[in-house]
Amino acid sequence: MEQRNNLIEMYYTLRLTFDEIKYKVIISTRQLKRIVASLGLYRRRSRGNLFDVATFISKELKVSGQPHGYRWMHTNCLERGLEIDKESVRLIIKCLDPTGVKCRNARKLTRRAYMNNGPNYIWHMDGYDKLKPYEICIHGCIDGFSRNIMWLEADTTNKDPYVIAGYFIDTVREVGGCPRCIRADLGTENGIVRELQVALRDCDGHETNAFLYGTSKCNQRIESWWNILRKECAQFWMDMFQTIKDDGHFSGDFLDVNLIRFYFMNLVHVCFQNILLSINNF
Repeated sequence: MEQRNNLIEMYYTLRLTFDEIKYKVIISTRQLKRIVASLGLYRRRSRGNLFDVATFISKELKVSGQPHGYRWMHTNCLERGLEIDKESVRLIIKCLDPTGVKCRNARKLTRRAYMNNGPNYIWHMDGYDKLKPYEICIHGCIDGFSRNIMWLEADTTNKDPYVIAGYFIDTVREVGGCPRCIRADLGTENGIVRELQVALRDCDGHETNAFLYGTSKCNQRIESWWNILRKECAQFWMDMFQTIKDDGHFSGDFLDVNLIRFYFMNLVHVCFQNILLSINNF
């Protein structure tokens, strides 16, 4: 009996559903719910120390977690082993960062419907230029169905077709194949990737519609991902560099640009890779 209860508590803590637990323990759903209630296990109630959670959120709001909403922050709390419900996280953020909550509420958008046939059916790729004034250029690609990030790179350029082609070839080699189609804008940096994609699909006899051009605003999946990236950490770097500029330490000349790249390029790249790892494993 005690061993069974310990197993139920362990599975429940790992956030397994009732259907998953009952097949592991061999028990009815009704009895399982009674045992869970008797053990005092509740998913929607805060079981963590509110002071510890508030301290953690306060620290996150002072660094790259400042643009995060309560859903992102709740996920971060769970990853740090802090068991707490979303509502408590929302109220803590509302108390600690009312200005940020007000700004996020003002930017609510209505989501459009997106249809995709399956994994690796279409990849969406694009460049992100919010840090380009500091010569830190970002390029990324996302799978439209699974939202798996195929690559996310920070470099000195995202307009060189050979650099973008290198990202594509490295990813194809890593995953062991290419998508059925790639969606990108009309930039010249995508020319070599287009030729490579058409050649790879032609080998299988599927060269039709292997590469689609269109405007950036219609490249829905990657544009949505840039919005997530900005909330996750890009806004933090934008604000930091703007502060350096406002303090008179960045004039935009050759020396200042290269100093920014020397000191921050690797940090930005590592930050993006950590986000990439966290999101793809979530």
